[in-house]
Amino acid sequence: MQEILQEACAQLIKKEDLKISKEVALVLREETLAASIKNKPEPLIRIFSHKQLILSDILPVITDYGFRILNEVSFASRLDQQEIYISKFRIDLEEPKLFKAHKKNIIESLLKTLRDKETISCKLFRLIYKEDFCIRGILLFRAIVHYENQLVAEFNTNHISDALIKYHTISKLFLDYFDHKFAPDTEKRAEKLSQDTDALQSAFKKIESAGEDRILKLFFAILENLLRTNYYMDKRPIAIKVDTSKLRPALSGLQPNIETFVYDNTFRGLHLRMDLVSRGGLRYSSRSDDYRLEIKALMAAQEGKNAIIIPSGAKGGFIIDKPKNRLGKKEFRSYYTLFIDALLDMVDNKVEGKIVRDDKIVAYDKPDSYFVVAADRGTSNMSDVANDIAKKRGFWLGDAFASGGSNGFSHKKLGITAKGALRSTQRFFIEKGVDFYQKPITVVGIGSMSGDVFGNGMLESDQFKLLAAISHDEVF
Repeated sequence: MQEILQEACAQLIKKEDLKISKEVALVLREETLAASIKNKPEPLIRIFSHKQLILSDILPVITDYGFRILNEVSFASRLDQQEIYISKFRIDLEEPKLFKAHKKNIIESLLKTLRDKETISCKLFRLIYKEDFCIRGILLFRAIVHYENQLVAEFNTNHISDALIKYHTISKLFLDYFDHKFAPDTEKRAEKLSQDTDALQSAFKKIESAGEDRILKLFFAILENLLRTNYYMDKRPIAIKVDTSKLRPALSGLQPNIETFVYDNTFRGLHLRMDLVSRGGLRYSSRSDDYRLEIKALMAAQEGKNAIIIPSGAKGGFIIDKPKNRLGKKEFRSYYTLFIDALLDMVDNKVEGKIVRDDKIVAYDKPDSYFVVAADRGTSNMSDVANDIAKKRGFWLGDAFASGGSNGFSHKKLGITAKGALRSTQRFFIEKGVDFYQKPITVVGIGSMSGDVFGNGMLESDQFKLLAAISHDEVF
Protein backbone atom coordinates (compact mmCIF):
# COMPACT_ATOMS: atom_id res chain seq x y z
CA MET A 1 0.00 0.00 0.00
CA GLN A 2 2.83 2.37 0.91
CA GLU A 3 4.60 1.65 -2.40
CA ILE A 4 1.41 2.40 -4.35
CA LEU A 5 1.00 5.70 -2.46
CA GLN A 6 4.61 6.71 -3.13
CA GLU A 7 4.29 5.87 -6.82
CA ALA A 8 1.07 7.88 -7.08
CA CYS A 9 2.79 10.86 -5.42
CA ALA A 10 5.78 10.57 -7.74
CA GLN A 11 3.48 10.52 -10.78
CA LEU A 12 1.59 13.55 -9.47
CA ILE A 13 4.82 15.50 -8.95
CA LYS A 14 5.97 14.69 -12.50
CA LYS A 15 2.54 15.51 -13.91
CA GLU A 16 2.64 18.95 -12.29
CA ASP A 17 6.23 19.40 -13.56
CA LEU A 18 7.23 20.77 -10.17
CA LYS A 19 10.60 22.33 -9.48
CA ILE A 20 11.40 21.67 -5.84
CA SER A 21 15.00 22.80 -6.06
CA LYS A 22 14.19 25.86 -3.94
CA GLU A 23 12.91 23.75 -1.06
CA VAL A 24 9.18 24.37 -1.52
CA ALA A 25 6.73 23.93 -4.40
CA LEU A 26 3.01 24.49 -4.44
CA VAL A 27 -0.10 23.39 -6.36
CA LEU A 28 -3.55 24.96 -6.16
CA ARG A 29 -6.30 23.08 -7.93
CA GLU A 30 -9.85 21.83 -7.74
CA GLU A 31 -10.29 18.08 -7.57
CA THR A 32 -13.22 15.70 -7.29
CA LEU A 33 -12.82 13.43 -4.29
CA ALA A 34 -14.01 9.85 -4.74
CA ALA A 35 -15.50 9.88 -1.28
CA SER A 36 -17.34 13.13 -1.84
CA ILE A 37 -21.08 12.64 -1.49
CA LYS A 38 -21.81 15.64 -3.74
CA ASN A 39 -19.23 14.45 -6.28
CA LYS A 40 -18.28 18.10 -6.67
CA PRO A 41 -14.79 19.58 -7.29
CA GLU A 42 -13.30 20.95 -4.07
CA PRO A 43 -10.41 23.42 -3.70
CA LEU A 44 -7.12 21.87 -2.62
CA ILE A 45 -3.71 23.23 -1.71
CA ARG A 46 -0.77 20.85 -2.02
CA ILE A 47 2.62 21.83 -0.62
CA PHE A 48 5.73 19.87 -1.59
CA SER A 49 9.03 20.38 0.20
CA HIS A 50 12.45 18.83 0.80
CA LYS A 51 12.12 19.56 4.52
CA GLN A 52 9.17 18.66 6.67
CA LEU A 53 7.18 21.83 7.31
CA ILE A 54 5.70 22.50 10.72
CA LEU A 55 1.92 22.41 10.59
CA SER A 56 1.54 25.19 13.16
CA ASP A 57 3.62 27.44 10.84
CA ILE A 58 1.54 26.68 7.74
CA LEU A 59 -2.01 26.89 9.13
CA PRO A 60 -1.93 30.59 10.20
CA VAL A 61 -0.60 31.59 6.76
CA ILE A 62 -3.37 29.75 4.88
CA THR A 63 -6.08 31.14 7.17
CA ASP A 64 -4.73 34.69 6.60
CA TYR A 65 -6.09 34.42 3.04
CA GLY A 66 -9.56 33.85 4.50
CA PHE A 67 -9.51 30.15 3.58
CA ARG A 68 -11.27 27.76 5.97
CA ILE A 69 -9.32 24.51 6.30
CA LEU A 70 -11.63 21.48 6.38
CA ASN A 71 -8.95 18.82 6.76
CA GLU A 72 -5.25 18.17 6.21
CA VAL A 73 -3.14 15.16 5.29
CA SER A 74 0.67 15.01 5.49
CA PHE A 75 2.98 12.24 4.32
CA ALA A 76 6.37 11.59 2.70
CA SER A 77 7.36 10.10 -0.65
CA ARG A 78 10.55 9.52 -2.62
CA LEU A 79 11.35 10.97 -6.03
CA ASP A 80 14.72 10.52 -7.76
CA GLN A 81 16.29 9.25 -4.53
CA GLN A 82 15.09 12.31 -2.63
CA GLU A 83 12.64 12.47 0.26
CA ILE A 84 9.67 14.69 -0.59
CA TYR A 85 7.23 15.87 2.08
CA ILE A 86 3.67 16.51 0.98
CA SER A 87 0.90 18.36 2.81
CA LYS A 88 -2.58 18.44 1.33
CA PHE A 89 -5.22 20.90 2.57
CA ARG A 90 -8.89 20.71 1.62
CA ILE A 91 -10.38 24.16 2.00
CA ASP A 92 -13.78 25.82 1.99
CA LEU A 93 -14.23 29.12 0.14
CA GLU A 94 -16.91 31.78 -0.06
CA GLU A 95 -16.08 32.47 -3.71
CA PRO A 96 -14.37 29.48 -5.39
CA LYS A 97 -14.16 31.33 -8.71
CA LEU A 98 -11.68 33.81 -7.18
CA PHE A 99 -9.47 30.88 -6.12
CA LYS A 100 -9.00 30.00 -9.81
CA ALA A 101 -8.87 33.54 -11.13
CA HIS A 102 -6.25 34.74 -8.63
CA LYS A 103 -4.26 31.51 -8.46
CA LYS A 104 -0.98 33.03 -9.69
CA ASN A 105 -0.68 35.65 -6.92
CA ILE A 106 -1.95 33.23 -4.26
CA ILE A 107 0.79 30.75 -5.20
CA GLU A 108 3.55 33.36 -5.44
CA SER A 109 2.70 34.95 -2.09
CA LEU A 110 2.26 31.65 -0.27
CA LEU A 111 5.56 30.32 -1.64
CA LYS A 112 7.41 33.49 -0.68
CA THR A 113 6.00 33.35 2.84
CA LEU A 114 6.94 29.68 3.29
CA ARG A 115 10.44 30.11 1.84
CA ASP A 116 11.45 33.48 3.20
CA LYS A 117 11.56 33.95 6.97
CA GLU A 118 11.48 37.75 6.59
CA THR A 119 8.20 37.64 4.64
CA ILE A 120 5.33 37.37 7.07
CA SER A 121 1.65 36.88 6.39
CA CYS A 122 -1.13 39.01 7.84
CA LYS A 123 -4.87 39.45 7.45
CA LEU A 124 -4.25 41.76 4.47
CA PHE A 125 -3.49 38.56 2.51
CA ARG A 126 -7.27 38.38 2.05
CA LEU A 127 -6.79 41.10 -0.58
CA ILE A 128 -4.70 38.63 -2.60
CA TYR A 129 -7.63 36.22 -2.67
CA LYS A 130 -10.37 38.85 -3.00
CA GLU A 131 -8.78 41.40 -5.37
CA ASP A 132 -5.71 39.65 -6.85
CA PHE A 133 -3.12 41.80 -5.03
CA CYS A 134 0.49 40.79 -5.55
CA ILE A 135 2.72 40.28 -2.50
CA ARG A 136 4.44 43.64 -3.08
CA GLY A 137 1.05 45.34 -3.17
CA ILE A 138 0.35 43.84 0.25
CA LEU A 139 3.67 45.19 1.54
CA LEU A 140 2.74 48.64 0.22
CA PHE A 141 -0.61 48.54 2.00
CA ARG A 142 1.03 47.25 5.16
CA ALA A 143 3.40 50.23 5.00
CA ILE A 144 0.56 52.74 4.64
CA VAL A 145 -1.42 51.00 7.40
CA HIS A 146 1.52 51.39 9.81
CA TYR A 147 2.05 54.99 8.71
CA GLU A 148 -1.63 55.88 9.19
CA ASN A 149 -1.49 54.30 12.65
CA GLN A 150 1.42 56.60 13.53
CA LEU A 151 -0.49 59.64 12.24
CA VAL A 152 -3.62 58.84 14.26
CA ALA A 153 -3.00 56.44 17.14
CA GLU A 154 -6.69 55.58 17.58
CA PHE A 155 -6.65 54.08 14.08
CA ASN A 156 -4.71 51.04 15.21
CA THR A 157 -3.35 48.66 12.58
CA ASN A 158 -6.10 46.08 13.18
CA HIS A 159 -8.91 48.59 12.65
CA ILE A 160 -7.30 49.95 9.48
CA SER A 161 -6.68 46.46 8.07
CA ASP A 162 -10.23 45.36 8.90
CA ALA A 163 -11.67 48.36 7.04
CA LEU A 164 -9.48 47.68 3.98
CA ILE A 165 -10.60 44.03 3.93
CA LYS A 166 -14.29 44.77 4.50
CA TYR A 167 -14.26 47.31 1.66
CA HIS A 168 -11.90 45.33 -0.55
CA THR A 169 -13.27 46.89 -3.74
CA ILE A 170 -12.19 50.30 -2.37
CA SER A 171 -8.78 48.80 -1.58
CA LYS A 172 -8.46 47.72 -5.22
CA LEU A 173 -9.30 51.28 -6.30
CA PHE A 174 -6.61 52.57 -3.89
CA LEU A 175 -4.06 50.25 -5.50
CA ASP A 176 -5.10 51.34 -9.00
CA TYR A 177 -4.81 54.99 -7.98
CA PHE A 178 -1.32 54.42 -6.57
CA ASP A 179 -0.25 52.51 -9.69
CA HIS A 180 -1.57 55.16 -12.06
CA LYS A 181 0.12 57.89 -10.01
CA PHE A 182 3.59 56.36 -9.68
CA ALA A 183 4.16 53.61 -12.25
CA PRO A 184 6.86 55.09 -14.53
CA ASP A 185 5.28 53.83 -17.78
CA THR A 186 1.72 55.04 -17.09
CA GLU A 187 0.03 56.64 -20.10
CA LYS A 188 -2.75 59.24 -19.79
CA ARG A 189 -1.83 59.56 -16.12
CA ALA A 190 -4.00 62.59 -15.28
CA GLU A 191 -7.06 61.10 -16.99
CA LYS A 192 -6.74 57.79 -15.13
CA LEU A 193 -6.21 59.50 -11.77
CA SER A 194 -9.33 61.60 -12.34
CA GLN A 195 -11.36 58.47 -13.13
CA ASP A 196 -9.98 56.68 -10.06
CA THR A 197 -10.86 59.65 -7.84
CA ASP A 198 -14.43 59.76 -9.16
CA ALA A 199 -14.82 56.01 -8.60
CA LEU A 200 -13.53 56.33 -5.05
CA GLN A 201 -15.80 59.25 -4.19
CA SER A 202 -18.73 57.15 -5.35
CA ALA A 203 -17.52 54.09 -3.41
CA PHE A 204 -17.04 56.11 -0.21
CA LYS A 205 -20.82 56.71 -0.12
CA LYS A 206 -21.34 53.01 0.63
CA ILE A 207 -19.22 53.01 3.81
CA GLU A 208 -21.39 52.01 6.75
CA SER A 209 -19.79 53.63 9.81
CA ALA A 210 -18.21 56.98 10.64
CA GLY A 211 -15.06 55.30 11.99
CA GLU A 212 -14.50 53.30 8.81
CA ASP A 213 -15.21 56.42 6.76
CA ARG A 214 -12.46 58.37 8.61
CA ILE A 215 -9.98 55.50 8.28
CA LEU A 216 -10.49 54.98 4.56
CA LYS A 217 -10.62 58.68 3.69
CA LEU A 218 -7.38 59.36 5.55
CA PHE A 219 -5.83 56.40 3.70
CA PHE A 220 -6.85 58.07 0.44
CA ALA A 221 -5.61 61.48 1.65
CA ILE A 222 -2.20 59.89 2.22
CA LEU A 223 -2.24 58.50 -1.34
CA GLU A 224 -3.31 61.87 -2.74
CA ASN A 225 -0.45 63.64 -0.97
CA LEU A 226 2.30 61.12 -1.68
CA LEU A 227 5.14 62.93 -3.43
CA ARG A 228 7.46 60.04 -4.26
CA THR A 229 7.99 56.33 -3.64
CA ASN A 230 10.70 53.76 -4.32
CA TYR A 231 8.04 51.06 -4.77
CA TYR A 232 8.88 50.56 -8.45
CA MET A 233 12.62 50.40 -7.77
CA ASP A 234 11.88 46.94 -6.32
CA LYS A 235 13.99 47.41 -3.22
CA ARG A 236 13.36 45.53 0.01
CA PRO A 237 12.15 48.45 2.20
CA ILE A 238 9.30 50.52 0.79
CA ALA A 239 9.73 54.28 1.17
CA ILE A 240 7.03 56.91 0.71
CA LYS A 241 7.48 60.68 0.81
CA VAL A 242 4.45 62.69 1.97
CA ASP A 243 3.39 66.34 1.85
CA THR A 244 2.24 66.28 5.48
CA SER A 245 1.19 69.94 5.39
CA LYS A 246 -1.87 68.88 3.36
CA LEU A 247 -2.87 66.33 6.02
CA ARG A 248 -3.04 68.83 8.90
CA PRO A 249 -6.87 69.04 8.99
CA ALA A 250 -6.94 65.36 10.00
CA LEU A 251 -4.09 65.65 12.54
CA SER A 252 -3.49 67.50 15.79
CA GLY A 253 -0.60 69.60 17.07
CA LEU A 254 2.52 70.80 15.28
CA GLN A 255 3.24 68.79 12.13
CA PRO A 256 6.17 68.63 9.71
CA ASN A 257 5.82 69.79 6.13
CA ILE A 258 7.77 66.97 4.50
CA GLU A 259 7.85 63.41 5.77
CA THR A 260 9.42 60.16 4.63
CA PHE A 261 8.23 56.83 5.97
CA VAL A 262 10.24 53.63 5.45
CA TYR A 263 8.65 50.23 5.97
CA ASP A 264 10.25 46.82 6.18
CA ASN A 265 8.94 43.63 7.76
CA THR A 266 11.72 43.86 10.36
CA PHE A 267 11.93 47.63 11.02
CA ARG A 268 10.15 50.93 10.41
CA GLY A 269 11.45 54.48 10.28
CA LEU A 270 10.53 58.11 9.73
CA HIS A 271 12.24 61.34 8.76
CA LEU A 272 10.39 64.61 9.44
CA ARG A 273 11.38 68.00 8.01
CA MET A 274 9.97 71.49 8.41
CA ASP A 275 11.41 72.57 5.07
CA LEU A 276 13.64 71.49 2.19
CA VAL A 277 16.74 72.85 3.95
CA SER A 278 16.65 71.32 7.42
CA ARG A 279 18.95 69.57 9.83
CA GLY A 280 18.54 66.96 12.55
CA GLY A 281 19.74 63.58 13.76
CA LEU A 282 18.50 60.01 13.34
CA ARG A 283 17.79 58.09 16.52
CA TYR A 284 17.20 54.45 17.36
CA SER A 285 13.86 54.72 19.13
CA SER A 286 12.62 52.47 21.90
CA ARG A 287 8.99 53.66 21.54
CA SER A 288 7.59 51.04 19.19
CA ASP A 289 3.97 52.20 19.53
CA ASP A 290 4.38 55.97 19.11
CA TYR A 291 7.85 56.63 17.70
CA ARG A 292 6.46 59.32 15.40
CA LEU A 293 5.22 61.30 18.40
CA GLU A 294 8.70 61.15 19.92
CA ILE A 295 10.41 62.15 16.66
CA LYS A 296 7.92 64.95 16.01
CA ALA A 297 8.59 66.48 19.44
CA LEU A 298 12.35 66.30 18.84
CA MET A 299 11.89 67.87 15.39
CA ALA A 300 10.07 70.80 17.03
CA ALA A 301 13.03 71.21 19.42
CA GLN A 302 15.42 71.16 16.46
CA GLU A 303 13.34 73.85 14.77
CA GLY A 304 14.06 76.17 17.69
CA LYS A 305 17.70 75.17 18.15
CA ASN A 306 18.53 75.49 14.45
CA ALA A 307 16.99 78.93 13.96
CA ILE A 308 20.39 80.66 14.06
CA ILE A 309 22.51 78.19 12.07
CA ILE A 310 20.13 76.70 9.48
CA PRO A 311 16.61 77.67 8.40
CA SER A 312 14.62 74.69 9.66
CA GLY A 313 14.60 71.66 11.93
CA ALA A 314 14.40 67.98 11.10
CA LYS A 315 14.49 64.69 12.97
CA GLY A 316 14.45 61.04 12.06
CA GLY A 317 14.20 57.76 13.87
CA PHE A 318 13.52 54.08 13.46
CA ILE A 319 12.46 51.04 15.45
CA ILE A 320 13.58 47.43 15.04
CA ASP A 321 11.26 44.59 15.94
CA LYS A 322 14.02 42.52 17.55
CA PRO A 323 14.75 43.46 21.21
CA LYS A 324 17.89 45.54 21.75
CA ASN A 325 19.56 42.91 23.94
CA ARG A 326 19.30 40.34 21.11
CA LEU A 327 20.54 42.67 18.39
CA GLY A 328 24.18 42.36 17.36
CA LYS A 329 26.23 45.26 15.94
CA LYS A 330 26.38 43.71 12.48
CA GLU A 331 22.60 43.19 12.36
CA PHE A 332 21.92 46.69 13.66
CA ARG A 333 24.21 48.10 10.99
CA SER A 334 22.33 46.18 8.27
CA TYR A 335 18.98 47.69 9.33
CA TYR A 336 20.48 51.17 9.60
CA THR A 337 21.98 50.76 6.12
CA LEU A 338 18.62 49.78 4.62
CA PHE A 339 16.98 52.77 6.33
CA ILE A 340 19.55 55.30 5.09
CA ASP A 341 19.50 53.91 1.56
CA ALA A 342 15.69 54.14 1.42
CA LEU A 343 15.76 57.75 2.69
CA LEU A 344 18.20 58.69 -0.07
CA ASP A 345 15.82 57.15 -2.62
CA MET A 346 13.39 59.93 -1.74
CA VAL A 347 15.67 62.89 -2.54
CA ASP A 348 17.49 64.12 -5.63
CA ASN A 349 21.17 64.00 -6.42
CA LYS A 350 23.28 66.68 -8.07
CA VAL A 351 25.72 66.01 -10.87
CA GLU A 352 27.68 69.01 -12.15
CA GLY A 353 25.11 71.27 -10.55
CA LYS A 354 22.12 69.62 -12.24
CA ILE A 355 19.32 67.74 -10.47
CA VAL A 356 19.37 63.99 -11.14
CA ARG A 357 16.93 61.29 -10.03
CA ASP A 358 16.27 57.63 -10.80
CA ASP A 359 14.14 56.95 -13.90
CA LYS A 360 11.72 54.87 -11.80
CA ILE A 361 10.89 57.78 -9.50
CA VAL A 362 7.83 59.85 -10.42
CA ALA A 363 8.06 63.06 -8.36
CA TYR A 364 5.27 65.51 -7.49
CA ASP A 365 7.45 67.91 -5.48
CA LYS A 366 10.11 70.51 -6.18
CA PRO A 367 13.77 69.54 -6.69
CA ASP A 368 14.98 68.28 -3.32
CA SER A 369 18.71 67.67 -3.06
CA TYR A 370 19.74 69.09 0.32
CA PHE A 371 19.42 66.18 2.71
CA VAL A 372 21.68 65.60 5.71
CA VAL A 373 21.57 63.47 8.83
CA ALA A 374 23.35 63.59 12.15
CA ALA A 375 24.08 61.11 14.90
CA ASP A 376 21.63 60.78 17.75
CA ARG A 377 20.81 58.37 20.54
CA GLY A 378 21.71 54.85 19.43
CA THR A 379 23.37 55.98 16.18
CA SER A 380 26.38 57.92 17.52
CA ASN A 381 28.81 55.52 15.82
CA MET A 382 26.94 55.30 12.52
CA SER A 383 28.10 58.48 10.75
CA ASP A 384 30.81 56.69 8.77
CA VAL A 385 28.28 54.04 7.72
CA ALA A 386 25.86 56.72 6.46
CA ASN A 387 28.65 58.57 4.64
CA ASP A 388 29.86 55.34 3.00
CA ILE A 389 26.33 54.79 1.64
CA ALA A 390 26.24 58.36 0.32
CA LYS A 391 29.63 57.93 -1.38
CA LYS A 392 28.70 54.57 -2.93
CA ARG A 393 25.54 56.12 -4.36
CA GLY A 394 27.50 59.09 -5.65
CA PHE A 395 25.41 61.45 -3.53
CA TRP A 396 26.73 64.95 -4.11
CA LEU A 397 27.37 65.74 -0.41
CA GLY A 398 29.73 62.78 0.00
CA ASP A 399 30.98 62.51 3.60
CA ALA A 400 29.25 65.78 4.46
CA PHE A 401 25.96 63.86 4.35
CA ALA A 402 26.27 62.65 7.96
CA SER A 403 27.95 64.95 10.48
CA GLY A 404 30.70 63.48 12.62
CA GLY A 405 32.53 60.34 11.61
CA SER A 406 36.23 59.85 11.00
CA ASN A 407 36.46 62.94 8.76
CA GLY A 408 34.47 65.17 11.08
CA PHE A 409 34.30 65.72 14.81
CA SER A 410 32.29 64.11 17.58
CA HIS A 411 30.07 66.74 19.15
CA LYS A 412 29.51 64.36 22.06
CA LYS A 413 33.19 63.81 22.82
CA LEU A 414 33.90 67.51 22.49
CA GLY A 415 30.78 68.36 24.51
CA ILE A 416 29.84 71.14 22.12
CA THR A 417 26.13 71.25 22.91
CA ALA A 418 26.73 70.96 26.66
CA LYS A 419 29.37 73.70 26.64
CA GLY A 420 27.05 75.99 24.70
CA ALA A 421 24.27 75.45 27.24
CA LEU A 422 26.71 76.05 30.13
CA ARG A 423 27.88 79.35 28.67
CA SER A 424 24.31 80.61 28.87
CA THR A 425 23.98 79.32 32.43
CA GLN A 426 27.38 80.74 33.44
CA ARG A 427 26.18 84.25 32.64
CA PHE A 428 23.35 83.89 35.19
CA PHE A 429 25.76 82.75 37.92
CA ILE A 430 28.31 85.49 37.16
CA GLU A 431 25.57 88.06 37.73
CA LYS A 432 25.08 86.44 41.16
CA GLY A 433 28.82 86.65 41.84
CA VAL A 434 29.42 82.89 41.48
CA ASP A 435 32.03 81.26 39.23
CA PHE A 436 30.98 77.59 39.17
CA TYR A 437 34.38 76.56 37.82
CA GLN A 438 35.87 77.78 41.13
CA LYS A 439 33.05 77.58 43.68
CA PRO A 440 30.91 74.45 44.34
CA ILE A 441 27.23 74.51 43.40
CA THR A 442 24.53 71.86 43.80
CA VAL A 443 22.54 70.64 40.79
CA VAL A 444 19.11 69.09 40.35
CA GLY A 445 18.39 68.38 36.70
CA ILE A 446 16.39 66.71 33.97
CA GLY A 447 18.55 64.48 31.83
CA SER A 448 20.65 61.34 31.73
CA MET A 449 24.32 60.97 32.63
CA SER A 450 24.62 58.96 29.40
CA GLY A 451 23.14 61.82 27.37
CA ASP A 452 25.38 64.20 25.45
CA VAL A 453 23.92 67.47 26.81
CA PHE A 454 23.22 66.79 30.48
CA GLY A 455 25.88 64.11 31.00
CA ASN A 456 28.71 66.07 29.36
CA GLY A 457 27.55 69.21 31.10
CA MET A 458 27.90 67.60 34.53
CA LEU A 459 31.47 66.55 33.65
CA GLU A 460 32.47 70.06 32.61
CA SER A 461 33.31 71.30 36.13
CA ASP A 462 34.56 69.36 39.15
CA GLN A 463 32.66 71.87 41.34
CA PHE A 464 29.25 70.48 40.37
CA LYS A 465 27.52 68.42 43.04
CA LEU A 466 24.64 66.45 41.46
CA LEU A 467 21.87 65.83 43.99
CA ALA A 468 19.14 64.39 41.75
CA ALA A 469 18.26 63.83 38.11
CA ILE A 470 15.44 62.23 36.16
CA SER A 471 15.48 61.11 32.51
CA HIS A 472 13.26 59.12 30.16
CA ASP A 473 14.37 55.80 31.67
CA GLU A 474 16.17 56.42 34.97
CA VAL A 475 15.99 58.31 38.26
CA PHE A 476 19.08 59.34 40.25
